[in-house]
Amino acid sequence: MTTFIERHFGRPLSEFLALNHEQRAGAVRSAIPDLNFFFDEGVALDAREAPARTRSLALGLHRAIADVARPGDDATTLRERIVTDAVLRAEADRDQNVYLGRLFTRMLTRAVPDVIFQPVSLAEVSAAFRWARATNTPLTLRGAGSTAMGGSVPNDGGVTL
Repeated sequence: MTTFIERHFGRPLSEFLALNHEQRAGAVRSAIPDLNFFFDEGVALDAREAPARTRSLALGLHRAIADVARPGDDATTLRERIVTDAVLRAEADRDQNVYLGRLFTRMLTRAVPDVIFQPVSLAEVSAAFRWARATNTPLTLRGAGSTAMGGSVPNDGGVTL
């Protein structure tokens, strides 16, 4: 029986683990160029397993961004850069602040974003801001998630950019 590692990375786990960090990262990037595509396997936004609000926001954002896509902006991956997977979204509900535990991020606020969008151009960023403003959708900016005190953590779901 072929293991997950063998199937996706073309080598047994022992060989994969013997690689240094850069080699493993390179193997993962070449085998799985888009993590959301890996999780959703190219499923259309309206058919993904996600809450209705997430699917609705994802579709609206996609329509707004698709209008500004230009050749070379990687428009072919736009659908995959609109992240709806629950596991990936749940990773964006916290930052370096160790005191923001599950009580705060899941019960006292809606810190888990409904959608994560990974823009590749200034035009996409601008379109996302215009769409969020027009639809009154909360928008949270996130870099590496290293803001120590909640700056990159959503307060009310919405879209994390």
